Amino acid sequence: MPRDILKLSGAFLLGFLTSYFMNYTVPCPGGGDLADLESKQEPEIKLCQNERNSVQLREAYKPSTLFDVIRYEYFTDRHIYGEFDSDPRIGFLGHHKGDLTHILEQLSSLYHGAKGYDWFLKKIIDGYRRFDPNRGEEYVLNVELRNTHDQSKKDVQRFEVVKPFSTAHLLNIKPYQSSETVHFILPISKVTNRLRTFLKSFEETFLKPKEEVHLLLVVMEFNFQAKEGDGVIVRNLVKDLRIRYPQHKVTMLQTKRPFSRALGIDLGTKQLPEEALMFFCDVDVTLKRDFLDRCRSTAVHGRQVYYPIVFSQYDPELAKGYSPVTKVKDLLDINKYTGHWITYGFGMVCLHQADYRRVGGFDLSITGWGGEDVDLYLKHVKSDLKVFRAMDPSLIHVYHSRSCDPNLTKEQLRMCIDSMAEGYGSKTQLAKMVLRNKMMPQNDE
Repeated sequence: MPRDILKLSGAFLLGFLTSYFMNYTVPCPGGGDLADLESKQEPEIKLCQNERNSVQLREAYKPSTLFDVIRYEYFTDRHIYGEFDSDPRIGFLGHHKGDLTHILEQLSSLYHGAKGYDWFLKKIIDGYRRFDPNRGEEYVLNVELRNTHDQSKKDVQRFEVVKPFSTAHLLNIKPYQSSETVHFILPISKVTNRLRTFLKSFEETFLKPKEEVHLLLVVMEFNFQAKEGDGVIVRNLVKDLRIRYPQHKVTMLQTKRPFSRALGIDLGTKQLPEEALMFFCDVDVTLKRDFLDRCRSTAVHGRQVYYPIVFSQYDPELAKGYSPVTKVKDLLDINKYTGHWITYGFGMVCLHQADYRRVGGFDLSITGWGGEDVDLYLKHVKSDLKVFRAMDPSLIHVYHSRSCDPNLTKEQLRMCIDSMAEGYGSKTQLAKMVLRNKMMPQNDE
């Protein structure tokens, strides 16, 4: 009975708050906040009105400190200037351009309706945009318009526009936590301390707490006939885990084919049914238990695949040597001194076996370092499946020294070198290292 009363009270409170905030709006302003576009010769044009009704706008967000000010991004018809994964400028393409095109179509209609004759958009001079959490997307647009009947007539106007929020729509509801088994597929080519560290972490995080997981090791280029060697070591490691955790599946698939991450994972997927939920793993990744919940809830069979963005550690020696001591005590802590998000990496993905096969799987003709993950990602982007892309703080790529094979293709070699350079340390840490070396007194021989 008390629980029913609590539910009823919660529902009443939620309904009240929803009604309050959805109705907490201000009338369309006559000037100042949105442009009226007035002139002595032309009639007043109120952009917040359309032919049917007047759109009610919420109060604009009011910053309380200098850090709360919402900055605008500046753009032209070709580029957007802002902060995009450390890139100060990106191309004005894709969804950025599509959103603006839709707004301009509406503005052209309003402008024509107010002036009484046809005008068309000649070009965008430049503009600004920002996201206001209270009211929606804001645009400031400087555009050149021409008359349809007499193109010698030019008009340059500054439009200030708000694309307001609408009522929330519930698209789906499902349990966040489930007991669906997650199948980890890990291809390896040799036994290293990194593999031992991964298996120990996997045991502590998933096997001991009796989580519903399956670890499938795909071992390649191993000589299992030798009495000593990596093949025998892997077999014994798997056997030991099976004995200590009989309720879990820890399996091994062996092949003498040359190592290829794409081929190894593809062979692993063929051992599983189409409804199996899989995670393509990496030996250098440290995982946390709550990743299972995100994998299970975000990857939806036949509808959605989950491409998490992994946090990658910087070189620990560089991080500790050129960072505030308090920020690098725990190198698994996520901050700007310990590492960075690998926004360009697509190798780790959580999806169902059928959704892997649905797009044709990996391109097995791609060998060497890199490229196969981007190919699979693009296949999913172009498919009718939704790609869910987001940072996941429970996936941390542990730093390790690496090298790039000079026999890679030109594009693969470039990608490998870029990855090494970005993963070594932050720009500030690298700059401090260079400056310290420059300022160090040189000993005369």
